[in-house]
Amino acid sequence: MEIQKATEVVTGAIQFPKNQNITNVITFGDWSETDEGTFTKNYVQSKTNSTDAIVFLGDQGYDMYEQEGQVGNDFLYFAKQITSKIPYQVIKN
Repeated sequence: MEIQKATEVVTGAIQFPKNQNITNVITFGDWSETDEGTFTKNYVQSKTNSTDAIVFLGDQGYDMYEQEGQVGNDFLYFAKQITSKIPYQVIKN
């Protein structure tokens, strides 16, 4: 398991009991269009070829309505480079 402490991104492998294959998962939370968020995006993109799924642990979308939804549109465009290539599950918190 690898942990990127600067952004609290955790990557690792899981083996489910009824599946003999290893599933590579990335988990992280609190993602935005900041310098830290761009670092996270670049780090996750560097792992896309070896990642089966992303589990997002919250703090996404609390300001997407601002500027008549433009903040949300900008963020979703920012995230699309990752979320369009890897299954992406949001866990509410």
